[in-house]
Amino acid sequence: MIKKLHSLIVPRVSGILRAASRSPSAAKSFPWLLAGAVRTRTIARRNGKKLEISLGPQKDQCVSVDLGSQPEIDVFGEVLIDRNYPLERLGFVPALIADCGANIGFFSAIARLHFPKTPVFAWEPDEKNFRRASEQPILRSESIELRMAAVSDRNGFVDLTGSGHGCTVHRSDDAQVPCIDFAAWWREHSVPGSLLKMDIEGHETSVLPALKGSWKAPCAVFLETHAASGKDEDVLAVLESDGFRIDLLRQHSLPGDPRVFKEYFAILS
Repeated sequence: MIKKLHSLIVPRVSGILRAASRSPSAAKSFPWLLAGAVRTRTIARRNGKKLEISLGPQKDQCVSVDLGSQPEIDVFGEVLIDRNYPLERLGFVPALIADCGANIGFFSAIARLHFPKTPVFAWEPDEKNFRRASEQPILRSESIELRMAAVSDRNGFVDLTGSGHGCTVHRSDDAQVPCIDFAAWWREHSVPGSLLKMDIEGHETSVLPALKGSWKAPCAVFLETHAASGKDEDVLAVLESDGFRIDLLRQHSLPGDPRVFKEYFAILS
């Protein structure tokens, strides 16, 4: 009985304290504690409750988290508590940041916090996610450009399979969601010192190879792969052939899904 209680209580307390440790000050820690408690299922989700959480000392350096949405809480935990995008590894101040698959804007938010003078361009195809990203206080800036579009290997329109935090891109004759030829955009806009984050639910197997030969050192990429059957290795080979050094940050899988999702950090010096 004691062991069972220990296994239930200790991880939850640890998770809540970990969340609170991310607060910029003790005075602003309560929203972090509350978000940590919801994330660890210590308290129930709160439908209709949007919580503003401070990331920095300034009033506008905060994000909004929907405490009634488990996917949103999970993404908040991964990006802002677990810090699965270690920006401290860059080794340079980026001159441009591109966020492909912005979701509800948490990566763009921490990028804005760390590099307040760097322009950020972000794309998100899902209408609900895009609306939530647009609501993020820290992203209300002239240096942030949010677009409701999918990044692809061509301009035009695509459809989304599913919705929300796991939607994927596919093509059909009556597609409605705009998409951009990201390689063309990157070749026109990227500069030495660019940072690219790409989490596009498997479509990286089409988009990333089109970027071959377009990199301008120094450059860094945060990449999540959703492919199977060796396609992950094909994507990484494209980066390696252009001189990137690649480190695996983490990997995970979902129940009933044969794929192994992997997150990488790639750097071109």
